[in-house]
Amino acid sequence: MSSITGQCNCGGITVTVPKDKPNALCPRLPALSASGNLVVDPSELKVTGQPKMYQTEGLSGGEVYRYFCGTCGSGIYTGLEAGSPAFVKAGLFDIGDIPKPSVELFCRNLAAWEQTYPEAQRKDTQ
Repeated sequence: MSSITGQCNCGGITVTVPKDKPNALCPRLPALSASGNLVVDPSELKVTGQPKMYQTEGLSGGEVYRYFCGTCGSGIYTGLEAGSPAFVKAGLFDIGDIPKPSVELFCRNLAAWEQTYPEAQRKDTQ
């Protein structure tokens, strides 16, 4: 299976994931915001370096774990409760390596001026 590798802005943390993972767009939702996210089983996620973690409460009331570089502040991935996928920040990877968005989550949060990606499945929630 082929993979793609990305890194934070300072290069202190690298992430490798399978290349064929879906790209989920999530508009401005605090739990998953800032960019598209590659949806990956945690067992397929390889992280080198030591990301820091910030824990918050998600919309469902469950725990959300946000991993980021403690040096440059780049978001690395978001994790949820056990058994849930990891949402790896697509902005870590070269633009040519990122798959086209296949799903847009939390579309109910779109601003009136925002447009959806025409080929992606749209969901109001996760």
